[in-house]
Amino acid sequence: MKKEQRTEFQKMKKMSKEQREEQNLDNPETRKTRLLKQKPVEFEIKNMGVHVQAKQIHKGWITKIKFYPDLNYIVSSSLDGFIHIHDIENLTYREHKTFNLHQKGVNSFVYSGKHRFIASCGEERHIIMWDPFTLGALNYMYGHNTSVQDLTMNEDRYHLISLGTDKVVKIWDIRTYQCIQTIIDKICYRPEDILTSIHFDKFTNNILLGSRKINFWLFRTQEEIKTSHEKPVAFALYNSEFEAVVSGDDDGFISVWDIENGKLMSRFGDAHGEKNKITAGCFDSTQRRLITSGEDGTVKIWNFSNGQCLKDMLSIDEKPRVDREITTLVCVYDEDKMKEDLSNEKMSYFIAVGWDKTLHIWADEHEDSETICVMRDLPKRDLANATQ
Repeated sequence: MKKEQRTEFQKMKKMSKEQREEQNLDNPETRKTRLLKQKPVEFEIKNMGVHVQAKQIHKGWITKIKFYPDLNYIVSSSLDGFIHIHDIENLTYREHKTFNLHQKGVNSFVYSGKHRFIASCGEERHIIMWDPFTLGALNYMYGHNTSVQDLTMNEDRYHLISLGTDKVVKIWDIRTYQCIQTIIDKICYRPEDILTSIHFDKFTNNILLGSRKINFWLFRTQEEIKTSHEKPVAFALYNSEFEAVVSGDDDGFISVWDIENGKLMSRFGDAHGEKNKITAGCFDSTQRRLITSGEDGTVKIWNFSNGQCLKDMLSIDEKPRVDREITTLVCVYDEDKMKEDLSNEKMSYFIAVGWDKTLHIWADEHEDSETICVMRDLPKRDLANATQ
């Protein structure tokens, strides 16, 4: 640190609390301005026998920093989207020691000394595995529906464990780059319903999760994934528009699979409420929306790519429950007429049938309203009887 900056720092230390408050020195920005008037790249402080060397390298908030002995490097990540690899002696780094394949802020990273790679995550929904020596990407791993908050490793089992901001934990096989297990934490935490960090303890074989307290999960995984769903599958549909398979199960989860390699592309749950099974599903005429029904008699339209519910389909008397339970859903349309008149939004219809022994018919309206009411029921019912 330069002499005038060291003097400035000592003056600030000797000030009383009232003086500091008067000059707003407890404000980080003010303190930074006073200490770094010349805006140096680095400075040094010796306080109570401890020599501190500081250097401003990142332009954003630093999210993680760690020293790895076998690399003899310090690795740091930041919300500026960069991961810097620093020399331990003087914190220097060179341009070719900066990993910059993240398009948004980086939340965390983990290094595997056994397998010699770094995995990093951030505001994007994917994880990047890369070589710390060449800085080249080894693979991109997709499956989270939200930003990825933190990463940890179970090196003995070749597992990378990730935590999403939606409290979804995913376990990946680093040999195949596939997600082999998904765990959803349904506990509601107060005051903020979030998990902030994750760690795997190889000595106790536990996953540790941080919220307002530390949660211990006993780690149990299958060496090979045997089923695509944990509960019975209610439907599986092929989408030729996106070359994907969409499936729904009795646990309320809807999964989207890549037809080429069988990888899970996305997944979302509680489609019809926490305890309601999915009973049926179909695509619309454009194959861009998914229609599902639950055992509670409700019918919904989804954007299955991101799990957003687009519309609730109501009964003829405008109630959410259409039937005691829907057993079959189908979309009917005249393909030739739709090609002739693309502007007509009512060329296709959704039909549902269930335990009430009634056909429920909706016109496929592309309006901005959040609900669609049944256009007609077959056989026709008296509205007074239907509301009873």
